[in-house]
Amino acid sequence: MKNFTKSALYLAMLSVPFISLSSTAETVDGHDFSYQYIEAASINSKADKLDDESLTGFGLQASFEMTNNVYLKVLYAKSDADISAQQNFNVDSKSYYLGVGYFESLNTDTDWYTELAVDKLKATFIGDEGNDFDDTIYSYSATIGLRHQLFTDAEIEGSLKHLYNQNGSEFSARVGAYYSVFDYVDVGVNYEFGAEIDTLAASIRVEF
Repeated sequence: MKNFTKSALYLAMLSVPFISLSSTAETVDGHDFSYQYIEAASINSKADKLDDESLTGFGLQASFEMTNNVYLKVLYAKSDADISAQQNFNVDSKSYYLGVGYFESLNTDTDWYTELAVDKLKATFIGDEGNDFDDTIYSYSATIGLRHQLFTDAEIEGSLKHLYNQNGSEFSARVGAYYSVFDYVDVGVNYEFGAEIDTLAASIRVEF
């Protein structure tokens, strides 16, 4: 986030459903959400440092249940763009993510989860005049989120992430929705915003 005010705003916004759902939590088994899946996405990102120029690409994500309540998540994303600023150059961005999560049922239709992760972002800038250079950032993050079964075939998700790296710390929020088109096959859309990079993604998820 760019400042504390924005961080507080996103935290307050996401705390509302957490508080309301916690107050109605039940002691029965929750909906059987899957934390074992493979997901492919088409992504479109905008970066503050690139004057909100769009970077397009794809992402691949996999989640594996290690125990009844613990899962492992890995992600790879690649995007690029041709930027026309003071001079023309191409940006090639690659992101790697490794996280471990814990989840539990909050009520009959809702899970809560928390996730700790490390990720690597590598950007390669290729200029017309041969002034190429690379920039690599390692980050550590903590995420808390909710998955809620809205209808029989529809799921919504919201999360708040606090990220720390060499440039400082910031918050970002993520909202998404998935619809089951076949058994074990979902299509979805999600949007992550609030950090230096905002990302919109459309995806297909296959559970196994």
